Amino acid sequence: MQQPLDPGMPRHLNGCLELTIHEARGLPKTDNLGFTEGDPVCEVRDGQNRLLLRTQVIRKTTKPQWEEGGAVSVVECKTLSILVKDVDPTSEDIMAKVILDAEGDTLRQVVDGIPVSGWIPLNKKKAEIRITIKPLMHRPPDMLAVANSRFPCNRGCRVTLFQSAHIGSERNYLPCLTHYNGSEDKGFGKKKHHINGTLDFERFDDSEGPRPYEPRNLWEETYVALLQSKYFIYIVGWSVFTDLPLLRERNIVVPGYEHIDGTKLTLGDLLVLKSKEGTHICIMLWREATSISNDYASADGVAGTYSERTKAFFRAHGPAINIKTFLRQSSTMLSLNKLCYTHHQKYVVCDAPALTDSRRPRRVIGFIGGIDLTKGRFDTPKKSLWGTANGIHKGDWYQACVPGVDEKDGVENCCREPWSDIHSKIEGPVVRDLIANFEERWLKQGSAKWRDALFKVDECTDILPRNEDYVCDPDYHESWNVQFFRSIDENSAINVLGVEGGIHNAYDAAIHKSERFLYFENQYFMGASKSWKSTKGNTLLSTITSLVAGEEVQAVNRIPVMIVNRIARAIRANKPFAAYVCLPMFPEGLPEAAPMQEIIYWQFNTMEMMYSLITQVLREVGSQAKATDYLNFFCLGNREPEGPLAGTGRTGSRVDTINNTRRHMIYVHSKMLIVDDDYIILGSANINDRSMAGDRDTECTIGAYQPCHSRVQGVQYPNGTVQAFRLSLWGEHLNEGSNPDPSLYYPETPACVQYVNKRALQAWHEHAGDKVQTQICHLMKYPIALNSDGTIHPMQTYFPDAPGAKIRGVESAAVPDFMTS
Repeated sequence: MQQPLDPGMPRHLNGCLELTIHEARGLPKTDNLGFTEGDPVCEVRDGQNRLLLRTQVIRKTTKPQWEEGGAVSVVECKTLSILVKDVDPTSEDIMAKVILDAEGDTLRQVVDGIPVSGWIPLNKKKAEIRITIKPLMHRPPDMLAVANSRFPCNRGCRVTLFQSAHIGSERNYLPCLTHYNGSEDKGFGKKKHHINGTLDFERFDDSEGPRPYEPRNLWEETYVALLQSKYFIYIVGWSVFTDLPLLRERNIVVPGYEHIDGTKLTLGDLLVLKSKEGTHICIMLWREATSISNDYASADGVAGTYSERTKAFFRAHGPAINIKTFLRQSSTMLSLNKLCYTHHQKYVVCDAPALTDSRRPRRVIGFIGGIDLTKGRFDTPKKSLWGTANGIHKGDWYQACVPGVDEKDGVENCCREPWSDIHSKIEGPVVRDLIANFEERWLKQGSAKWRDALFKVDECTDILPRNEDYVCDPDYHESWNVQFFRSIDENSAINVLGVEGGIHNAYDAAIHKSERFLYFENQYFMGASKSWKSTKGNTLLSTITSLVAGEEVQAVNRIPVMIVNRIARAIRANKPFAAYVCLPMFPEGLPEAAPMQEIIYWQFNTMEMMYSLITQVLREVGSQAKATDYLNFFCLGNREPEGPLAGTGRTGSRVDTINNTRRHMIYVHSKMLIVDDDYIILGSANINDRSMAGDRDTECTIGAYQPCHSRVQGVQYPNGTVQAFRLSLWGEHLNEGSNPDPSLYYPETPACVQYVNKRALQAWHEHAGDKVQTQICHLMKYPIALNSDGTIHPMQTYFPDAPGAKIRGVESAAVPDFMTS
């Protein structure tokens, strides 16, 4: 279990625990006025009253035997509450309980890494409970897989990484890179013969050496995959927009569909076409409470998810497409959860043709990451502001940061909001875990009549079983190992006991085992609020919402402190290490609005806490280095001086200002971490408690690596697909042209940190300055500066073109903290 930097600080439980509830004895009789046995269930909750584990109910007994457990994640946990409740039809009453303190004899051993097991007295006479608590260590040094996770690490997979929804004609904007790309003619899908019903693949050496790395087009490949599906399509999303065309620059001819012009086919029409062919389609979306569509009214919702409009579209085409929208339920937030939290997972799964021989059974593939199939997500490396409004963005113009501009008005008078995001295509056994997650959520949330709507993948003889659905030999040089993680609770999926915090555990493990550098891109970045200098929570509304929520309303995930701890280890060992964090300039929406300002405030506090702790460590070891030699924050922006600079006639409006300054932030929507160029985490989860806690937003990610290009095989400087992807992405952000600066191959070095910071600072000054000019690159220094004592201050008071939107942010007494953290 990880401890705070200062050993004098209070002790807490942190990390992953394996909890087992064995049995209880001596419980009081609670039914029929205390004359008959009750129906006991056991719950384990952390110090914030978050449910970690819940057993099954045992009927009519005072000595239940459960023998149930699982891995749970705890963050700065001071206490564990073990509650035995009597379950009645209308209520659950506490029969007996015990609160274990991290400073007490039992949990102190766990904090020190020692398992405990045995009988523990409860607060009722003679009542005891037998439990086992094991602190789970991080992955072994020779493995990047996360141990004790709900889903296994799958070998023999393939991952394709996408840095935008589309590259297309802007390929020349990106660097020319080489890597060992593992093309399909070099080991993927090649089999020698069957052995015991499984496939044995041929293996190849690397005698041909590296080959060019080619960035791929996400939505084009999604289009082809959907058209080529035969048996089923599963789509899970925060938002799906049916009027969306997946193809923009060119048509792609798919065998059997030569008559179709894909540039004129919307996503909705494509899915209707497949359903008429007999493809089984299930769509599962978050139901935004404010989204409505009926005979009397229609609204796309405050968040613009189109959920009810999308449901109405498919229902109008008959029952062939099974679409269900779900509110986010939770045992800890009750009805508030329906309004505040979301189902945020985003992926597509479908069957696909066999890799090599069309006569062989089909396989399953998936697309997972941060990009929803909805408006505004299609973008290209140049991140145009005005130039593509009547081109590839015609009909898909999107702007959520400027007030009072709709699409019709905006195309003529205002720039679009550029979008930066990361996604992936996955093939191999791991896709079955995405299917399992879909089915577990569908079965939990859907009524009985929806349960038969699922396609029985495992019973289809024309689809390879899991133990044969390998893309390549697991020992082949370009094979991938891929693991699926979730943030979810028992209210949203079957087979979940309490809360599943797999994503937080994955980040914990990845950061802990990093050796050279960390590169984050994320829509939000906040956590470790107990270490902040300034926290809210003393207002009357904060107190009320804390009581209603049943939890302490703070951002307590430990990811920022984990980063600090890793940097501290490097400082004390006098080894190079660097962490880069790229996030939006401000959250999407009006930046001066109270919710956005409070999010900015939490993020500002998080950054200051990290810099202060790093500065403290530097002073302890007598180093003259600065915290920014190890940790830096960035954002993305663009400026297009070309074109007319005339305003709209709305004197003093933000539209008029932007039309004259010709600038706008690029919205970073990515949820990604790259570790040492050999391990990547990507998916839907943001770095905040909404995504990491498990009982707020539902999320999913994958963790992936190529064993032969990783520390698993002793490779110090991996040169596989993860490195090529990062260099291509950095080439886009830094405008590197065809040849990246040599320092970018070694992000941990001072030379790389200095090079990136120099270009990013210049880009910020060009973006924020009065002169309308082309920026040197999109990557900009986040507008904060480091003071000598480790505190930070804004480089200017307000964000560009946003009067009232403070870079420091402002706490809000009107916005419940649990919504913004």
